[in-house]
Amino acid sequence: MEDKIIIWPVIIKHTKDSDYPYFARIPDIDGMTEGKDITDAKNIAMDYIGTYSLVHDLPKSNTTLPK
Repeated sequence: MEDKIIIWPVIIKHTKDSDYPYFARIPDIDGMTEGKDITDAKNIAMDYIGTYSLVHDLPKSNTTLPK
């Protein structure tokens, strides 16, 4: 089985929430999560995508990588 690389944009926005001030949105799979800092928000978004893929078929990426 060949590994696939699929990329989705994750939009991270700073909010005024004092516990989890970074909001992460994953628009291609209609997902959202939050984190304590940018790295935390990014890592939780990656985990969200991985968990989502266990239950749902992942949609085709709207992003292409340069060769």
